[in-house]
Amino acid sequence: WFDLLHTVDKCEAIYCSEDFICINGECVPQPTCDNVVCGEDEACRLDVVHCSNPPCLRVPICRSNLTCEMLQCVPGTVCHDGECVPEPSCEGVICGPRQECFLEDPPCFGTPCPLAVPICGPVSRCSGVRCREGFVCIDGYCVAEPNCDGIQCPSGEECYLKEVFCVRDPCPPLPTCHPVLTCDMIGCIPGYVCEDNVCVPEHQEKLPELLELITVLVTVL
Repeated sequence: WFDLLHTVDKCEAIYCSEDFICINGECVPQPTCDNVVCGEDEACRLDVVHCSNPPCLRVPICRSNLTCEMLQCVPGTVCHDGECVPEPSCEGVICGPRQECFLEDPPCFGTPCPLAVPICGPVSRCSGVRCREGFVCIDGYCVAEPNCDGIQCPSGEECYLKEVFCVRDPCPPLPTCHPVLTCDMIGCIPGYVCEDNVCVPEHQEKLPELLELITVLVTVL
């Protein structure tokens, strides 16, 4: 009886290496489309199998080789993973007293991410509130959108707008101070070099010297 009420997640304390996933307490290889042969005009895709404890196993399946760039869906539908599906909406959803329907993005553990799902929640104080440009509704009031104007950070730090997570939009960013990145802290990918604390193409760094040389040659001639 106790076990029925408290299901133990056997994967909670298990860490699997890349390309492996924990299933029932064991690390097993992530399924892939390698060696899967599909028919003509089909392609192998990894479809997520829904489970109670994400991340869920993805199963290779042959489907029509279409992409959203190739499809034009009719009004009321959207393209998702190469298929036209009904557009998420709150139409027909009946909520309880002092509740309203809104669309919530489910957790995303791989591409493409699941579409938003309609759920019921307390009526937002911002429902029906329209704020002028530069303002956003928070708890029923129109307030100025957060920015870094007037924010004084400690020496060696700068202000930036940090994205925050919330259950319902709007989710305005939060002005936050963090250390200024310098070339000593930045690792650029091959073919790029750090200049003025920014990664730029390697040849771009030599461009001013080249222009200076051309100017000298033109002057001499």
